[in-house]
Amino acid sequence: MKDKKLLQVTAGIIKKKELILCTRRASNRHLAGYWEFPGGKIEPGESAEVCLVRELKEELNIDVQVGDLFATNVYEYDQHIVELHAYWVTTFSGNLILKDHDTFLWLPLSALNTLKWAPADVAFIDKLVIQR
Repeated sequence: MKDKKLLQVTAGIIKKKELILCTRRASNRHLAGYWEFPGGKIEPGESAEVCLVRELKEELNIDVQVGDLFATNVYEYDQHIVELHAYWVTTFSGNLILKDHDTFLWLPLSALNTLKWAPADVAFIDKLVIQR
């Protein structure tokens, strides 16, 4: 078995009032149809926070302020291993325009576990639901 590449990835947990932004991956993307917290791969020399600001601008057309680290999860997919760092997004502005996703929902914490989440995000859902 060949060694799998470790990808450093960020995700933003964006809260508006008591609702959390959930995005669904588009049909032409890896893990199509799965829900996730938006974000992306950290570029060489980039901090996780800077990556998240850049990715949310690229993917959703929003400007954000990144808050505290919520949690980190390591998940092994067939092709690679993802180390996913989820941060709270404290404020955002702009109108959501989807690039890598085909839809989004604003859901209360109690409804997050009704969606089919990307495997690397599931640990965050469990932790968010327990904390409520």
